[in-house]
Amino acid sequence: MAGWEGAGGGLFTLQFMYLKFLVIWRFFRVWSVADGVDVQENMGRCVNNNYTFSGFWRQWHASLNKWIIKYLYVPLGGSKTQHWNMWVIFTFIGLWHDLMWRWLAWAWLNCVFFSLELGVKSASKTKIFKPLRDSDALWPLVVGVGGAVNIHLLVVANLAIMHGFEGSKVFLKSIFAEEEGRFNGTP
Repeated sequence: MAGWEGAGGGLFTLQFMYLKFLVIWRFFRVWSVADGVDVQENMGRCVNNNYTFSGFWRQWHASLNKWIIKYLYVPLGGSKTQHWNMWVIFTFIGLWHDLMWRWLAWAWLNCVFFSLELGVKSASKTKIFKPLRDSDALWPLVVGVGGAVNIHLLVVANLAIMHGFEGSKVFLKSIFAEEEGRFNGTP
């Protein structure tokens, strides 16, 4: 399989998962609202309308996110210890899904990418980046590129669910490795 086919499959899988959960959760939410119970919306925004990992995870399964914040994130120190408590939380969520290495691969890739986001956010608040932040022309472009990178990283993290550690490495190599003198990501 060519790298671009695998990448397209990963993007399709992410879209399919979003639509699957959206339909399931909204179907049951309609019945609970009809029964007079107003439950939280679990998919507050489209998977493609997130340009940060934090924004994505706040909206994806929002009721679970609310539980995690109350019972894990805050007791582990909240935003003061965010750089390490995310590893505990995502590991817990991965093991909660299933006791398989591929779920740990998913959890830890999310942590790596989330850590990268925290580092970029922190760096972007420094004086060095102030002219860029103040630019009405450049800053939206930077945010847009960041959003595009984000969706690609979400695809990679979610492919780990299917492929585990070793399979994800092979998958990434098939996308980005050079083959016969050309970039392998092109058809």
